[in-house]
Amino acid sequence: MYYSAFFEKNVDLVNWVKEQVNVLPKEMSFVDAAIDEGKICKKNIVSNKKDLDKFFYDNKQGFFLYNKEDRELYADIEFSQANSFASVTIFYERPFNDLLEKNSNKLLDTFIAKNAYYVHGGTFEEYYSKNKVKIELNGSSVETWIGRNLNKYLPGVFWVNFISHVYAKNINLDVEKLAILFGVEIIRRRNGYLFKTAESANNWVSVEETHEKTKKFKQVFSRLNIDLSGMDGLNQFEILDKLGEYD
Repeated sequence: MYYSAFFEKNVDLVNWVKEQVNVLPKEMSFVDAAIDEGKICKKNIVSNKKDLDKFFYDNKQGFFLYNKEDRELYADIEFSQANSFASVTIFYERPFNDLLEKNSNKLLDTFIAKNAYYVHGGTFEEYYSKNKVKIELNGSSVETWIGRNLNKYLPGVFWVNFISHVYAKNINLDVEKLAILFGVEIIRRRNGYLFKTAESANNWVSVEETHEKTKKFKQVFSRLNIDLSGMDGLNQFEILDKLGEYD
């Protein structure tokens, strides 16, 4: 499973890192740091304010945080660069279990408390199906992400969705009407809207059904609106350049 939370550049993620360890259950909090994925360089860094502040200062683009006991559970922290959004993406690489699902509300609360701009989460299968393409090319393949430009549209409708009032206004999206199409109830939070499309992340709404439900919403990205037939004869760089128009 995964959760991706995005924040406007004026949001201080330092406090999220410091506070999550006191809010989340021990089995899913993040305490050990790494600059390179999988290579722990600072253990229990969140317990030492001086070390943590220095680590933030020295790694202004971002870093990784890992759970103390389970290295398959980690967070990718990316700070805002230029006009981009800052983000926290939680990964749990093990085969599906209910750890992140049963603690979904606690995790979402940590993001929403820090004025998250947008959050989505679910299974890797759902995310890859809706925002990743793979094109076969002369015995090899080209893979890339699409539909993730928050300045243009909503990347899709996933198992869990938090859309801030600011984001909805910026892309002129009626979140309440969107939720009605999926037959789900919206939970109104202080700074936005929260809804899930199913009780369990494994019961996510397919690409085709999501496309059908949202086809009248130009503000919602759908990979089925992209014509991939024109990729024949293009090389890898030309394909990536063309698909770059959709991210």
